Amino acid sequence: MNTGWIMLHRKLLENPLARRPAYCHLWVHLLLRACHREVSFIWNERRQRLAPGQLLTGRKQLSQETGIPEGTVEKILRYLETEQQIEQQTTAKFRVITIRNWGLYQATPDAEQQNDNHATAEEPHSDTYKKDKKQNNEQESAHAAACRLAGVLLKAIQERKPDLRQPNLQRWIPQMAAMLDADKCTPERIEAVIRWCQSDPFWSANILTPASLRKHFDRLELAMRGSAPVHRETVREMVARMEREGTL
Repeated sequence: MNTGWIMLHRKLLENPLARRPAYCHLWVHLLLRACHREVSFIWNERRQRLAPGQLLTGRKQLSQETGIPEGTVEKILRYLETEQQIEQQTTAKFRVITIRNWGLYQATPDAEQQNDNHATAEEPHSDTYKKDKKQNNEQESAHAAACRLAGVLLKAIQERKPDLRQPNLQRWIPQMAAMLDADKCTPERIEAVIRWCQSDPFWSANILTPASLRKHFDRLELAMRGSAPVHRETVREMVARMEREGTL
């Protein structure tokens, strides 16, 4: 983890945290500690995964590593979350922090660019390497997006039910990934539907997993857009059908 490098965009200078030493220090520290490739570990006898742009840490650990008091660390993390620079998934033992837009700012550029005056017979191999590298980056980016969306759904549910039993997010991620890949839904569409359905009195009680989100996605999106208004009779019929289908 302590090898390689990260990129810092000059837009950081325009961010207010650049003028707050502790805030800037912790932000850069998170960037340095985040995974640049997928990492696996075992927790509670189950294999867990960290996607690129995620890190497993805790408030005490971050305080020890940066010299910033624990209370200040917590305050800065809340600020970064409010500003949508990070997302957090917390347990009693640790927290997983996801750097939003990791793939946008940390995509590795080609180390070398071929010059027309130095064309060689190895160029086809170089093109293949670049193509494979691009595909790998896209796959990593898609996995990171699926992880982030799973966290968005979990956080929205936890806001309504703070004592929610912690689900196995590794079982949530494939469903989110399927929506992105097989269903051709963009992350923006999925996130918009998640936030809408979790604020709706009826759907918030029934969309509690990515599987149910995927199953009813089209209906949810239509309702969100106002194309399918839900009346009392429709709700009763919908509840009865979902009970028969076993999706409630």
